[in-house]
Amino acid sequence: MGIYEENYKELKGFGHGEFWGTKVIYFPKIDTSISIFVLERDKKDLQKIIIDKIVDIIK
Repeated sequence: MGIYEENYKELKGFGHGEFWGTKVIYFPKIDTSISIFVLERDKKDLQKIIIDKIVDIIK
């Protein structure tokens, strides 16, 4: 439990989540936070795919 570092599209972010299908991540370089919720447990890999696409759009 806590905040961890993760990279999306070569952009460093800090976040927390995944247990209940939620994830929140903050990207200091672009001063942006993204929050996502995937309802189906067996589809939680979608979190990374969706966040990657969002980062592509706003970067």
